[in-house]
Formats: sequence, structure tokens, C-alpha cells
Amino acid sequence: MIVLLFELRAYCANKQCATTLAGRSVEFVLFGPVYFLSGDAYPNDIHVDRELERRLSPSFACWTSQKDIHHPTPETFQNGDFPQRATHFEAYLATQGTRRDTVLIGRSSGARLATWYASRHAVAAVICLAYPFRSPSIGPEPERYLHLSDLRVPTLICQGFKDIYGGSNIFADYILSKSIRVHLLQAEHEFNIDSDAWDTLARVILEFCQEVLPRP
Repeated sequence: MIVLLFELRAYCANKQCATTLAGRSVEFVLFGPVYFLSGDAYPNDIHVDRELERRLSPSFACWTSQKDIHHPTPETFQNGDFPQRATHFEAYLATQGTRRDTVLIGRSSGARLATWYASRHAVAAVICLAYPFRSPSIGPEPERYLHLSDLRVPTLICQGFKDIYGGSNIFADYILSKSIRVHLLQAEHEFNIDSDAWDTLARVILEFCQEVLPRP
């Protein structure tokens, strides 16, 4: 069993505190705030936010979900309106104060938004699930992926082998910067995976964070 020795300060009163993910004991360090960005399918993909928050939030200062950032209604813009969504998110984070330890986590178009923001502003890391490299119905759209070639922020892309928006073919089809790591798993674009798979994915994400994020 691998034991990662880190301290969960905010939740354990300076005493070590551990949990078990995918059969491994993982002890946490407290990282900065997380902002979770859902895809165009929101709220139908809200399970991704919930599964990750349940497993990861104890190791972060706070967890802000899509519903707290922007909940689309008929009177407002939808997540599929990327230019308006990007402008809104940029303005929203500006009201939250400048924190260089911010972590952005996104699924599908939320992952695209997270990397877009990180290419323009200082954040600590980006974690993407089901990155939408291309629309199956439209084909190549360079604005979805060109910025990934020179992205400098530590980034983890968790992608299903057979994701119709880009699977195991992404290594041949797209140029990714050296700051980007890719974790392939058995999942489709919707990330309907079982509890054990979520545990394993959470461990992968935590180990990535423990390696690349500054420690308090």
C-alpha cells in the first residue's frame, strides 16, 4: 500500500487525516480553491461534479460548483454560448479575488473554458474531463484546441479511450504542450463510470495535485 504523507490542516487541526481511494491510503494537504465548470449538457452532467466533490473537496480550501458560478435559464445565456460564457466566467473570477493557487476543473466545454482562462490568467492547475477536441457533428474547429499547444499551466486531461469528442487518437491529431498530461481510461464522453472508477480517477487527480501544486 502506498502512503502519501501529507497534512490536511483545515480539517484535522494539524493532525494527519487519511482516506482510502482505490485501495490506497492517501493523506491530504490542503490546496487552494476549486471552481468546477460543467459542460453544455448541464445539469445533466451534474453527477461528475458531485462524484468529484465528494472525493476531492476535503483536500481543497473550498469547492465552487457550476450552479454557483452560473445556472443557465431561458432568460440568460446557455453553456453552449462559449464567447458569452467565457466573458461571464472571467468577470466572475475577478470578483473572487486574485489567488494564484486556484484550481480549475471542467468537463467537456467546461474543460475548454478552464484551459482558455488558464491561457490568459494565472492559476495553479487545470484538470479536464472529456475535453471536447472536436465536435462529432461539425468537425475540426481550431479554436477548441490551438491554445493547448503552448499552455504553460500544469494540466491533467482525463479522457475516455472512445470519447467521440477525442479519444486515444488525440496524441496523433493534436499538439499538446509539455505542461499537459493525459490520463486515458475506460469512459465515454458523459463519464458514466462506476464507483470504483471514480475512486481511481480521484486518486489520479490527487496525486497530480500533490506533485504540481504548491504546498501551504
